[in-house]
Amino acid sequence: NSFSSTSGAILVISMNILMDTNTNKTLPFELTQDEGIILNSLLEGVVIQDANGVIISNNPASEKILGLSSAQMRGLDNADPNWGTITEADKPSVSITSFVDITEEKRRQKSLIKLSERLKLALKAGQLGVWEFNTKTEKINWDERMFDIFDIRPEKFTGQFSDFINTLHPDDTEKTLQIFSDSLEKKQSMVFDFRIIDSQNNIRHLSG
Repeated sequence: NSFSSTSGAILVISMNILMDTNTNKTLPFELTQDEGIILNSLLEGVVIQDANGVIISNNPASEKILGLSSAQMRGLDNADPNWGTITEADKPSVSITSFVDITEEKRRQKSLIKLSERLKLALKAGQLGVWEFNTKTEKINWDERMFDIFDIRPEKFTGQFSDFINTLHPDDTEKTLQIFSDSLEKKQSMVFDFRIIDSQNNIRHLSG
C-alpha cells in the first residue's frame, strides 16, 4: 500500500505478529540489543503498534520521514485508517510497519513523463520517426510515425530487419546496408540519405 503525507509520498509495508488471545501483554516480544541497533540504523521508517493500534515504538528514520518526534508518535492510535492494525479471526496482533519516502522517485517519474511528452511533440513537429535495432535478435521496433514515413501498415510489420530492407530503392539498397553495417561495427551514429518505394510505387527521399 502507499499513501501521501505532509513530507511526500510514502510506500508502506506492514507485517503482523499474532498474539495469544488469553494474554494481556501489549508487546509479545522484546528487541535484543543487536536488533535495536539494526532497527535504528535502517533508512526505512519503522513503527510498532500494539494490538489496539497504538504506536509503542519507532526508529529514527520514521521521525525524519513523518516529520514527527518519537514523543509525538508514541501513544497515537489508528485515527488514520491507512495505519489500521490488521486482525485475523478477531485475534489481536502487533503490527510492525516499515515505510520509505519515495517523494524523489515520484518527482523523477513525473519529470520523465514530461520529458517524454516534449520529445513526442518535437518529433511530431519535425516529422521525425524513431526506431530501435536489437543487435542480438536483429529485430527492429518502430514508433507510430515510422509507419507513416515508410507507408507500412502496422499489421503488416513483422519487426524483422527485412521490413526495412524491402522498402529500399534498389539502387540504394547496397549502399544503405553498408553504411548501416559500418555504423554497427564502429559503434558510431549514422546520418545518410536514401530512397524508399512506398505502397503506391512512389519514391520517397529520406534522411536517417
